[in-house]
Amino acid sequence: MLEIYKRIRARREELGISQEELAKRMGYKSRSSINKIEKGENDIPQSKIVAFAQALRTTPEALMGWETSDTSPQSNTPSDPASILLDDEEIRTLARNGLENLPPEQQEKKKAQFKKIMSVVFDEDDDE
Repeated sequence: MLEIYKRIRARREELGISQEELAKRMGYKSRSSINKIEKGENDIPQSKIVAFAQALRTTPEALMGWETSDTSPQSNTPSDPASILLDDEEIRTLARNGLENLPPEQQEKKKAQFKKIMSVVFDEDDDE
C-alpha cells in the first residue's frame, strides 16, 4: 500500500500540475513544502488532508488509501485534457441556444454562474 505522500505525488502528476501550482492551491509560500511532503520528509497534519484532497480533486479516503478498486471513483481527467475543450464558436452556440429560451433574469444568473465556473477552471483568482 502506498503512503499518503506517494499518493499525493501520483495524483498531482496525474493532473499534470506542478509542485508550485499545488503549493499555491494549498496556501504554501513555495514549492519546497510540497517537495518535502512528497519525499516523506514532512508529515501532513490531519487538518490538511481534506485541503489536499480538494486541491487534487479527489477524496480524503483516496489520499489515505482507504478506497478499494470497487469503491474508488474513476478519474475525471482525460488522457488528453485538450480533447474536452470547446472552440469559441461551440461555446457561443451553446450559450446562445441554452440562454435564449430563459427569461432575462435567469439569463443573467446563468451568465454569472458560467463566469464563476470559468474563473475556477482558469484559476483567475490566483493572481500574484
